[in-house]
Amino acid sequence: LDYYTINFVNPFVLNNVDKSLMATGVSPGVLVSQDNFNVAPTPYVAGDTGCTQYCYQILPSCFAGTTGFVSALDFGTRDNTYALLAGTYLYQDPGSGNYARLFRSTGTSLGSIDLQPVFSYPVAMHAPSAVLFDPRSENRFFAAAPGAGGDGFPWGTVDGGASGPTLPTNLPAAFIRPEALGFISSNGVNALLVGGLNSAANAGDPLVSADSDASGNLSDWRRLGNGLPNVQVTAIDYQPSLD
Repeated sequence: LDYYTINFVNPFVLNNVDKSLMATGVSPGVLVSQDNFNVAPTPYVAGDTGCTQYCYQILPSCFAGTTGFVSALDFGTRDNTYALLAGTYLYQDPGSGNYARLFRSTGTSLGSIDLQPVFSYPVAMHAPSAVLFDPRSENRFFAAAPGAGGDGFPWGTVDGGASGPTLPTNLPAAFIRPEALGFISSNGVNALLVGGLNSAANAGDPLVSADSDASGNLSDWRRLGNGLPNVQVTAIDYQPSLD
């Protein structure tokens, strides 16, 4: 990257489908790139408007200013390798005046990625600490944030963000501070995982899960595992090859 590119910020993710694709937060915006493992990517240069294969691109940024940093990313679904999801600190749309903390792109190539605000995500929450696609569909995705009061909630949509209900009424009792998301879609199982904390006294098992049907509807929320210590879960990783 040349000197016009300033400040990498967390997070960094590999694409869920094509591991030659990657995305990371920069200041400001999101940087996407592709590496075919043989040809070195062409550095981004300030003023570039297009992105051909194997190059870096700083996306046309909606994230101007010091509040535009990216807090979480997810990249790629089975029905759209280039689907991109980004959680951010508070952003105000200059046209409508509406606020947003979540963005998505439905572009179908590296050069057509175009992040747009998802206004159905409640801005009263903190910036998402995790965002996640249902790997089966780019129109189904989730976000989790600790919340202004510390309890927080997970959020999800099955219609591309046109609507987005919060999920706390279905969660196990005393589950708070969701900060991590995972999705199992393997061996006939489709389930959302949410990591947080158990607020009950002398309790543990701060990881919960819900089954997901073919339409993405969640059911049977329950605690997952037994004997996990009651500490804040901050990351979840599932390896289907080891299951």
